[in-house]
Amino acid sequence: MTLLVTGGAGFIGSTIVELLRDRGHEVVATARRPESLDGLEVAVPKVGQRIDPSAPPDADPWWARLDA
Repeated sequence: MTLLVTGGAGFIGSTIVELLRDRGHEVVATARRPESLDGLEVAVPKVGQRIDPSAPPDADPWWARLDA
């Protein structure tokens, strides 16, 4: 399952990321400072990318592959 964790570099978020990865999930994480996610095994959206629910289905946005 592919999961989004906001605040993935924080104290709680990084613990959640580690727990999810240990359980075999793919993790996409965001943080105020994306460089703070360096060293974590997570996918990171490009800086400035936002979720746009009006994007056409064929645009294949990064959030389309999230399960939760």
